[in-house]
Amino acid sequence: MNGIRVQGVVFGTVALVVSGVSFFVTQGSSIRQLIILALMVFMLGVPHGALDPLFAIKLLRIRDKKGWFKFVLLYTALVLFIIDLWLLWPLFFMFCFLTMSALHFSRDLTLSTPLIIKVLYGGAVIVLPNLLHRLKMIHLFSTILEPASAEMVTSTLHVLAIPWALLLTVTIYSQFKRDKVQALEILALTLMAVCADPLITFTTYFCLMHSLRHILRTHRFLSVSWTKMLATAAWPMATVGAVVWMYLRWIPTESEYSYTMQLVFVGLAALTLPHMLLIDQVRYSA
Repeated sequence: MNGIRVQGVVFGTVALVVSGVSFFVTQGSSIRQLIILALMVFMLGVPHGALDPLFAIKLLRIRDKKGWFKFVLLYTALVLFIIDLWLLWPLFFMFCFLTMSALHFSRDLTLSTPLIIKVLYGGAVIVLPNLLHRLKMIHLFSTILEPASAEMVTSTLHVLAIPWALLLTVTIYSQFKRDKVQALEILALTLMAVCADPLITFTTYFCLMHSLRHILRTHRFLSVSWTKMLATAAWPMATVGAVVWMYLRWIPTESEYSYTMQLVFVGLAALTLPHMLLIDQVRYSA
């Protein structure tokens, strides 16, 4: 069993444990919990995007300072575009971000996986929490959108949740006959997305599946050492860390929860577009 399949088993096991524990632990929202989860996303999730310079070298053949200047300039422009989109048309931004995320997350499964299964899987962490946690999802979206817009987004996802869960159930059954590890990944994510706290679900998936899988694939696809990967990720992580520090330093205390939510999800959305445009050129075999 190769490293990626071992990672799939580890993620599936952790996700199943999180799903089980959620039945016995009172799930609440607090600024302390949110900050802990945000730090986990920053420390374990964001680093996979910090490896983009390695893909820029291979895919865009960047070799000199002029090339790097253009790359950083375009990357920054795309980040600012997403932030402006949120400020000007927040509802449109949210639907674009959720669709973009589902498509990007679908790539966690192997290239040979049927498209419909990949789409169902990629949208699970977005759609399924609205099945049993609709009020909490409204509260979360309300920190980023106007209450009416948050209600609209949540209602749309709530309508999709039941057929999405039923289709995933059929998918899990069929996949157990073909690939038990992948079936475990889909089953564990489905149960966790339905049962567990939405923020815990997202953090567990983003850190232990999406980010870690990308890092393992990067190591194999680019044939680079772990030392080089760490060195490459250091300066983007330092830049993001500085932005996070400045943002948290100046937010009003009474608005900490809302501002932290905005930092995490608007920040991830802004970084996802250039990351997705670059990485989605790669066709991983596993």
